[in-house]
Amino acid sequence: MKKNIAVLLFGEYREFENTLISLEPFIEEGFDFYVSTWNISQQYKEQLDIEIYENITEQKIRKYLPNAKIKISDVYELGDTQTKMNFH
Repeated sequence: MKKNIAVLLFGEYREFENTLISLEPFIEEGFDFYVSTWNISQQYKEQLDIEIYENITEQKIRKYLPNAKIKISDVYELGDTQTKMNFH
């Protein structure tokens, strides 16, 4: 009997594409993916003059995980950072 295995991914999208190498074995085995993230990904580092603001869509995630169950929440809906972290 084949066991169903779920992989849960949550948090801000900004490093998602970097994690794909680690996810390859799970993708190849056909594991079920569940993704919870925010609709906006932000990176800011004043000392390095870096400011990246990116809209996150289901299509962006499905490019890599076409069968994932996806929940994208409004980044401004819950307010402070601690509340957002606890939300996932």
